[in-house]
Amino acid sequence: MNAKCITVRYEAGEYYLKNGVKGGATYGCYYKNGKYHKNRGFGWESVYAPSRLILVVEIEGKRTEIWIDRFFKERVGRLTNNRICKIVGAMPNFVKVKNMGNYYLVQDSSLEAWLMSAEI
Repeated sequence: MNAKCITVRYEAGEYYLKNGVKGGATYGCYYKNGKYHKNRGFGWESVYAPSRLILVVEIEGKRTEIWIDRFFKERVGRLTNNRICKIVGAMPNFVKVKNMGNYYLVQDSSLEAWLMSAEI
C-alpha cells in the first residue's frame, strides 16, 4: 500500500538525573511516560528519552505518524543536524507501508531507497 509523505519531524532526546527516589520502589529500569528510568542508587535516578524521527503520512485520507528513527540510527549512527537535514531534504513523495493492525510500518525497500537518495 502506498502512502503520501507529508512531513518529517525530529524530536530531540533528553537526559537528566533525578534526586529523591525511594530505594526499594523499583528495581532496575522501567518505562513511564515515554521515558526510561534507571535507579542509580543512593536516591538518584537517571531519566532519558531517545530522540525520534517521525514521518507523517496520509493513508486513505487519514494522517498518521510512523517512527522511522530506528532504521536510520542502525544504518548511519547518531542523528546529527547534518544527517537530519539530508534525510528531510531527500524525503520521497510516496512510500510503501505495511498495515500491522494498530499501526503502520514503512517497508525497508522504501527506506533503503530514501537512504540512498539522501547520500549519507
